[in-house]
Amino acid sequence: MRIAFWLAPWFAMSLACAADAAQPPVLQASSVRLVYVKDHTFYFADGHAKVLYEVDVDVPIGAFSVSPDSTQIAFASGTGDFGGSLRLLTVATGRIELLRRESQRAGVVHVRSESGYAYDVPEFSPTGKSIAYVVRHGKAAGDANSADEPFEIMEVGTRRTRALKSDAMLRKEPQVIGRLSWSPDEKYLTFDLPLAPYLDLGTQRVQRLAEDKRLSDAGTTFGWYGENCVIVDGHERRNKDPHQPADLLVYGMNSKSLAPLLETVKVPVQDLPAFTQLEVSDSLMLLTENDRRVLLYNFATREAVATIEAARARLVPTRHAGASCE
Repeated sequence: MRIAFWLAPWFAMSLACAADAAQPPVLQASSVRLVYVKDHTFYFADGHAKVLYEVDVDVPIGAFSVSPDSTQIAFASGTGDFGGSLRLLTVATGRIELLRRESQRAGVVHVRSESGYAYDVPEFSPTGKSIAYVVRHGKAAGDANSADEPFEIMEVGTRRTRALKSDAMLRKEPQVIGRLSWSPDEKYLTFDLPLAPYLDLGTQRVQRLAEDKRLSDAGTTFGWYGENCVIVDGHERRNKDPHQPADLLVYGMNSKSLAPLLETVKVPVQDLPAFTQLEVSDSLMLLTENDRRVLLYNFATREAVATIEAARARLVPTRHAGASCE
């Protein structure tokens, strides 16, 4: 493990001493807006993509999520493409805790006839008190009648876990879920699946945004913008073709209002490339163009901030001040 700070020597030394004393780098954590991965290293950057510090780990890094205060990272770690063990990194100390261990057959859980399970796409709640994640059961792959629930929530403070009830569709397709997203009030979880399903955590009922006739062709969801706004692809795609920026819509969960996202955030369509993943936090938009390159865009200034060669990247979650779909 190695923690490096890209700062003036005297300031870096003081923060290094704080890290040795197991104290989080508070001053720098508050400036972190972007975290990305190259090989076995997490890079922590500000809103201009300037690297503030980096943390090396000695295990593979899969899908990950950054806590709201930037002091912890939950990530999947395995050798396959379908998750692995679930781990928690404490940034200041570099300590990695094993939260959930994959089974020996986890590398082949996408094969229906094989047993095993793995954990993938962890996601911190907006308060940072819980982590939701996918449980990829080997025998459950493609089996809508399986009793195995594909989602769990872990309380960060106690490490207690609970399974979330789903429906036949979600139990059938846990292997293709690439992202979970919490609503800002922590009442809902959305999934990047066709027909834009979401889970009401209070009633444990699965519903679909596509039940609204105006979204009958809805594709995947890309998280939240504002207190009650869901970003959704206006056209269903069941293959891996890139998404088009012009297809993105903002759907008001309470008001049932519908508007083009890029009109809402005042971003010219021609400024954005086709993408496979998208994330919005405050005034920043992060688009994954392919598996190795991401674009950071500031729609307050309407400028592309940086293009980063990275396997994975995430924005640090913030409250979306000023955005509303009421």
